[in-house]
Formats: sequence, C-alpha cells, structure tokens
Amino acid sequence: MKKIDLNSRGLTVLKLWLVVLMAVFSTQVVSAQPEPRIFDFAGNFDPRDPAPQNLTEVTSCEAGPGSFVEDAITTRTFSCGSATTFAFNEGGGIAYSNTNHVRDEYSIHVFVKFSKLSSYTRVIDFSNSLTDAGIYVRSSGWLNFYPTGNIGPEAPFVENTYYLLSFTRNGSTKEMKVYVDGELYTTYQDNDDTYVSDGSPLIFFRDDNLVPCEDGEGNVRLLVVNDAFDDDESVAELWDGISDLLGGCVNTFTYDFSDTFEGTQEDAPTLTETTSCSADTGEFVREPIVTRAGSCGSASTFRFNEGGGVVY
Repeated sequence: MKKIDLNSRGLTVLKLWLVVLMAVFSTQVVSAQPEPRIFDFAGNFDPRDPAPQNLTEVTSCEAGPGSFVEDAITTRTFSCGSATTFAFNEGGGIAYSNTNHVRDEYSIHVFVKFSKLSSYTRVIDFSNSLTDAGIYVRSSGWLNFYPTGNIGPEAPFVENTYYLLSFTRNGSTKEMKVYVDGELYTTYQDNDDTYVSDGSPLIFFRDDNLVPCEDGEGNVRLLVVNDAFDDDESVAELWDGISDLLGGCVNTFTYDFSDTFEGTQEDAPTLTETTSCSADTGEFVREPIVTRAGSCGSASTFRFNEGGGVVY
C-alpha cells in the first residue's frame, strides 16, 4: 500500500464509511436514525463530530493515569508507521458517557492492542462498574462473555497486536455478532439481556467494583459507538478503512508451513520451492522445536535440502 496522509484520504475513507453506515439504516423511521460517535484519540478524547457524549479517563487499583503516545501499529495482516494512541495502564481505562445513547441495540468497534493480558482482561463493562458481567479477553487468547464463558471457534488474541473488535446487538432478536478485523468471528444469543446498557456510562478496559482489578494494559487508536446494529458489509468497510486512516501501512503475510506453501491470509501469495546443485526436493515434516529459550513439542515444518529453498 502506498503511504496515505492521515489528515486527508484516511479521514475521507472513515467519513465515507460513516455515510455508508447511515445509508444502511435509511429505511428506519426518522426518530430511529443511527448516531455513530467516532473517537480517534488524536491527542485528546474529543469525538470526531460534536456530540453530547464524551469520553473520560477512569482508573482503579492504584493505576497511574494514561497518556497519548505514538505507537507503531501491527495487526495480524499489516504493519504501519506510528500513530497517536491513548495508552492505558493496568487498572485504567475510559468511560463513554452514553447519555441515553446505547441500550439494547448497538454496534461498538474498538481498535485496540493489549500489551499485557491478565487472566481476565476487561474489554467492555455495560453495568457502570456494578457487576462482574461483561466482555473480556483472557490471557489464554480466548474472548470471554462472562458469566457465559469463552466463545468463538478459536483463541486468536495475543499481546502486542492490534485488533479491530466489533460487537453488534440486534435489539429485536437479541442476537449478538462479534467480528475480528472485519470478519465474523462468532454469534451469541443474549436472551437474558446480560450485555445491554440501561443508558448509564459504558466502561472500556477498567474492571468493575464487584471483582476489581481484572485489567490489562494497552493502547487504543479508534472507538466507534453506534446506537444501531451494523451489518457484515459495514463492519468490513470499517476494517478496510483502518489502514487508510493510519497511513504508511504494508501488508504482512504469515506462512506456517502446515503441509502447504499457502499463507494464512486469503490474499497471501503462495510460496514455491526452488532447487539447485542437484538438490532433492524438500518435504513437510513434523519437527521438535528447540530455541535458545527452551524446547517445545513438535510442529509442522518444511525441511529443505542443501541447495534447496523457497521463493516468495
């Protein structure tokens, strides 16, 4: 990707996404038009457009105040130069005032990196710190809807990687959808209305007062709160606009050699084997992993012979 000015096309992409988002709900009655609130943490907590809702910093468990810092952006699929983020400490977070904005129907998108994950790291608290229920990421990498438990088909979360986490809830059907980096991760039927708000503030990253200090630390680059549920296309549009918003991003492709030269990303080019000097072709084999830091179990590898290799 060529470098894109954060103050020009990147913001235009985000605004275009907002226009698309508004159009998706154009068939709803006028009184129910969605009102997305966008916060990009460009050195302050101000929303992109004037709004009655605002963000404030909250702390507990003797956490020090956070700060606005430049941070290099690395996701699962691309890396960028540094961008201004809000760095929150363990025990710290932000509160969205939510002046009767979000209740049982919403879409919440947060582009965040956890540099330290605890056993339960709070993502969203809908109870204004009154209960332990809410959304967490666990140190094991799982997304957790407490008290329901871990949800989703896998545990994709690791420290020091930015993710766009998107949570939508249909107020009529009570169905929740969770997206990771623009792709549907799992669905959840919230029949007990556990993950809804009564109109009080939404707390991000700082834990509740009932079972406190289940916190991580990290950096947040973007928060979007909408009082309507976004469809799959709208969530994908937002993810596509992230790299343009940040600017200076390049694709990152991963190859795990699990019996194939294909990358783990759909758009990753396939590697090919190359040989010279009468080398025999290589093979995919399971191999015990030994590093300077210690030993692991076996894993799939590609064993290349003398005179052999792979071409990207």
